[in-house]
Amino acid sequence: MAQQQACAAGDALRLQLEHFLQVVRGEVEPLVSAEDAARTLALVEAIGAAAASGRACTPASVEG
Repeated sequence: MAQQQACAAGDALRLQLEHFLQVVRGEVEPLVSAEDAARTLALVEAIGAAAASGRACTPASVEG
């Protein structure tokens, strides 16, 4: 499990970008898998569709 660290509000994006660069360089593994990210995106899209339509929406199926 990844270690968490406290940071100021303005540091969150900088730390995320630094981690991204470390992943790109092959120095560390991503904190979130591509499959988890796809499921999160499907959920966010379903929430947006539900808000726009006023009806419940099911997230798209994501197969890993």
